[in-house]
Amino acid sequence: MNLRYLLITAALSLSIASCAPYHAGRRPLHYVVTGKASWYGPGFAGRKTANGERFNPNAMTAAHKTLPMNTTVRVTNIKNGKTVVVRINDRGPFIRGRIIDLSKAAAKKIDMIGHGTSTVKLEALTTPGSIPELAELDGPEKDSQSSGKNKQKKKPKADLDEIFEEADKPYF
Repeated sequence: MNLRYLLITAALSLSIASCAPYHAGRRPLHYVVTGKASWYGPGFAGRKTANGERFNPNAMTAAHKTLPMNTTVRVTNIKNGKTVVVRINDRGPFIRGRIIDLSKAAAKKIDMIGHGTSTVKLEALTTPGSIPELAELDGPEKDSQSSGKNKQKKKPKADLDEIFEEADKPYF
């Protein structure tokens, strides 16, 4: 009787799991953790991050000790419920008890600048390679012409709101 129940439960579980929608190019990383966040900013501007980029305090980026580079993470300030989506491009924080270092812009978006640290919830949304356009959105806009009076700025290939509109949807 128990073996039969076990087999039926396993078969139902597999059939339900196979009904989950497939999201091409989007690989979920099941990582949710709560802990202390800090932020770093102007003093590090222009320095190389762990993935070779120059740090931009105005970009929506963060440092994490173990998540793969270019993983996108939703950070929620537990105190006020505000959220921001950042891309991991550096390693850290290197202070005991902290789980993530946010750029100044990301920290400002969840109202943690004045406090310096806040308790946050991290949810990994995607892993590297899922959103190739994201790296282009972090840096300053570049001039489309190197000389001349009619300098026009290039627009990013995609808007952050468009890229992350599906981030709030569950994977299953």
